[in-house]
Amino acid sequence: LMSKMFVFLNILIIVLFLVRDYKKSGMRKWNLVFSSILIAISFVGLLRSNLKSRYLDIINSNSTTLVKEEINETTQFNGLNLRLLFWDMGMEIMSENKSSIFLGLGPGDCQDLLNEKIRARNMYVGNGELEDTGYLNYNFHNQYVQTFMEVGIIGLLLLLLLFGVPITHAIRTRKYLLLAINIVFFIAFFTESYLSRQIGVVSFLTFNSILLSSSFKRRANESNNIKITMFLKYFYDFVFSILFILFFLSWFIPLVFLIILIDTRSFPIFSQKRVGQNGEIFYCYKLRTMRKNVEADKLAAQPNDSRITLCGKFFRKYGIDELPQIFNVLKGEMSLVGPRPLMVNDEKHFNQMIPDFSSRLKMKPGITGLSQSKGHKGLVRNMADIKRRYILDKFYGDNFTLKFDFIIMFNTIFDILRIKKK
Repeated sequence: LMSKMFVFLNILIIVLFLVRDYKKSGMRKWNLVFSSILIAISFVGLLRSNLKSRYLDIINSNSTTLVKEEINETTQFNGLNLRLLFWDMGMEIMSENKSSIFLGLGPGDCQDLLNEKIRARNMYVGNGELEDTGYLNYNFHNQYVQTFMEVGIIGLLLLLLLFGVPITHAIRTRKYLLLAINIVFFIAFFTESYLSRQIGVVSFLTFNSILLSSSFKRRANESNNIKITMFLKYFYDFVFSILFILFFLSWFIPLVFLIILIDTRSFPIFSQKRVGQNGEIFYCYKLRTMRKNVEADKLAAQPNDSRITLCGKFFRKYGIDELPQIFNVLKGEMSLVGPRPLMVNDEKHFNQMIPDFSSRLKMKPGITGLSQSKGHKGLVRNMADIKRRYILDKFYGDNFTLKFDFIIMFNTIFDILRIKKK
């Protein structure tokens, strides 16, 4: 019933907004034609789908048909009690696999375990050799249960955040079409696993991509949309840093700790005072690449610097020493993309050389930035070098978008690969 109502409600929403904009639009004729076609399609589909019988099945269900103690060849199922039974099987699977509650079981294992439950409850009486699968390979018909089974609590939270972003954005910017469609999706997901099918993925992404992209086209004076973009930037930073720490740093840091400990004979993580957003001082984390020295907070690394260790040269060449800064991102002191934070002494020195130099720090400093993606990194060689960095950082602060961030990150990766190629 929900899958049919889902299509109907989405068509109804689009028609209502077309009718609402009928007088405003210069394409009245096409609006009228399009609305008529959509209404005709929806009514034909609803009449053919026999909604009344499905509805009667649901309201006539009682407690004895919702829970099946014994299942045999004569057992009758309707859409409701069958779904409830599958959801119950899902909860049983997770209770039997408690170690997978955070990361899930994976799509393949999840389906295999569900098929075992189906066989155990005598719901499969077919002939596998004749490809008579019965209820085998059925999904859970609930996106939240399906997601929880396959990718655990972490995946379920990410799914809910997928709704949180467009719904929050829709409320703040009064984009009611975006709000209505996402609410329909949110409700429909209780009795459908749309994202396990191509048609569901396409419809979910298409609606949200078109509506979000159109609403993010902003002018410089549209402060509300700037706030939304900043919120999405913070959200992306937070989610990425959590995932990066869980799936990469959790095993990589312990691995390199021993190497650095042997190489530098000092604690592997090095913290240094840097100047952050609006001039605030914070401790920036890095992997130690130098031997312990008293000039670490005052003198930047020089060409052929004797303080840099053998492993340190390798880490610096490929930017590996910057990885712990993901913890600064998680703390909200830095972003993935932004102007690079300088040492306190360097910030003061360049402010004397270039008026209003620190104005580039109206954005949070980043692990990488526009100037770094263009190859301007490491030791400042001359006045022209620092001016280029300042101009690029200012340009980023005045023109940043999420798309711009992704371009900078990809360019940074390509820049590292070019170094490797050399």
